[in-house]
Amino acid sequence: MSVLLEACGGDAQGLRDAALLSLGYDAGLRVSELAAVAIEHIDSQEDGSGILELPHSKTDQEGEAAFVWLSPETMRRVTLWRDAAEIRAGILFRRVAVTRTKAREARRAFAIRDLAYNAQIDRDRMPSRPAQAASVTYTIGEGARGDPPGHQADRARGSRLGAGRP
Repeated sequence: MSVLLEACGGDAQGLRDAALLSLGYDAGLRVSELAAVAIEHIDSQEDGSGILELPHSKTDQEGEAAFVWLSPETMRRVTLWRDAAEIRAGILFRRVAVTRTKAREARRAFAIRDLAYNAQIDRDRMPSRPAQAASVTYTIGEGARGDPPGHQADRARGSRLGAGRP
């Protein structure tokens, strides 16, 4: 388990994955139970540990909630993920989309005289373009799929959105 947790990076996906692995290991949860964990189900304790309430479980035939102890290390990972993703309520584990852009150099504007005599003119390539630094953008939650918030696919899939990497 420690090797898996070390492999999780410090970016949004890594923080989510570390919290997901740690919570699943501590509580012995199935994937469906992990995907259904909400912020409201976790109660922090004074010693840094936590109590997770499982309102529904495959083995809970009577419909009684189960309670599971969470280690302080798991609570630390969950808190890091919540803070990074700015999650205040609702489902804990959400989809994370990553958009990476390459750096590009500035380009001066082309003049007609700069082109070869028989070159075809591509007006999109004619204007100048400023330099652009490389960047990484993380989108968390409903907007991570590229659909507008509240899109039908988001509601149909429910809490399974954050269960794994896209």
